[in-house]
Amino acid sequence: MVFFSMEMVIGGVFILAGIVLKIFPPKSRKLYGYRTPRSLKSERNWKGANKLSAKLSILSGCLILLVDFILLISFPSKMALRVIVSILLMIILSIFMMVITERKLKEMDRINA
Repeated sequence: MVFFSMEMVIGGVFILAGIVLKIFPPKSRKLYGYRTPRSLKSERNWKGANKLSAKLSILSGCLILLVDFILLISFPSKMALRVIVSILLMIILSIFMMVITERKLKEMDRINA
């Protein structure tokens, strides 16, 4: 039985993106990073948003890998199911990461206002 699938690449990309943000936090707001109007509002918001989104990205990637691994073991011949679940999970977790990060930024703005 194979213990790797191409769908797991999605989880790997999330983890890799989070590690890059964590190890090499963006110093400038031009090239990469968590870029929303609220995160670009101040340097404090920029650093906080990127730090939090890096952690959430790594956690999301681990969850995607875990779910993909479980699906691969449970339904080895159902490739379409694994692809659909992987894509849906990626979309849901991306939205979740944005909502959590934006709430944290809103809280930071309220505290420091």
